[in-house]
Order: sequence, then C-alpha cells, then structure tokens
Amino acid sequence: IHSSVYHRLFDLLTVRLDDKVDTSKLEHGDDLKFLVDQYEKSFGIKNLPTELAFRLAHMYVLNGDQDNAIATISAKINSELNNEICQYLIKFLKLNGSSLTTDGLTSIGNLFLGFRINETIRTFWTLFFDILLEKTSPQDIVQYYSDAMRENSSIPYLYLFKLFIEKNELNRLQDIVDIATLQHGSRNVLHDLAFTLI
Repeated sequence: IHSSVYHRLFDLLTVRLDDKVDTSKLEHGDDLKFLVDQYEKSFGIKNLPTELAFRLAHMYVLNGDQDNAIATISAKINSELNNEICQYLIKFLKLNGSSLTTDGLTSIGNLFLGFRINETIRTFWTLFFDILLEKTSPQDIVQYYSDAMRENSSIPYLYLFKLFIEKNELNRLQDIVDIATLQHGSRNVLHDLAFTLI
C-alpha cells in the first residue's frame, strides 16, 4: 500500500489541532491503533508527515495515553527538528499541556536540551515554563532549569526573570540569577536583569 493511502486514513481518523478540543473521532481508537501498527511496520512513525504525527499524538492524549503521545513526538523530533515541527509542537502543547503530567511535560522539554536556541525554540521554552509553573512549584522550575543548564548552557533565562518578577518570587529569581551567572558571567546576567526590570 502506498504511503499516501495511509496518510489519507490518518487524516480521516484524527482531528485537527484547533483551539477547541474535538473528541468526535475517539470511537475509532481501535482502527487508529491498527493503522499505527501497519504504518510503523511499513514506514516507521518518524516518517509520518509532521501535521499527522502531532494529530496522532493529540489523539493519544485524548485517549489518556500520554506515553504513546510522547513516544510519537520523540520519534519526530529525534529524526529531525525544524521550524515546522516546533510550530506543531507549540500547537500541541497549547492544546494538551494541561492534560500532560509534570513528568510528561519535562520529558518533552528534555528533547530540546541538545538544540541551539533560535526564535522558535525560544518560543517553545517560554510556553514550556508557563505550563510547567501551572503544574509545579517555582522551586521545581529552578531545579529543572539548573539541571537543564548542565546539558545546554544556552537555555534562555530572560523569560524566567519576567515570570518570577510577575509572581513576586524574588528568592527564586535570585536562584535563577545565580545559576545563569555561573554560565554567562555576572556582567551579562545583571545587564539582562536590568533590561527586564525596565
């Protein structure tokens, strides 16, 4: 069977990543599982077109299957990360972020630790920290940031400055300043902090 036939079936069995949650195709869960198995054997899920891969991950979340959702996203990101994939991931997180566990969300964040920062990835980190703060404490965010900086010293910290200033979490702000200073030097970090406060 040609891959385009499978793609048409995925299109029929999944819903678009719109602002509202559409549960109209949940009753086709068994058909979708069979389709995924067949596609995996023939082509590998990482080769599913980006939009369909994220629609599939969304269907997994709607069915309460976070593990397969993250496995699908991981396969896509690990095969190639580009702006299109980032944009669909951002859409996915806006729609599904509240349904993911803290561990699920941080496992998605961990996929980005190996990548250099560009504007799209900066947008991802901003959304990531927003969702993470809804799920956990400011102290846990500081711990995640500290661990992440060991893997990738270019994880952006400016947004965390803004976030902790807005939340009046000045002790946590100091923690982020200290961690960032170790990597980037006090002059750079204090300049950025002053810029945030203006």
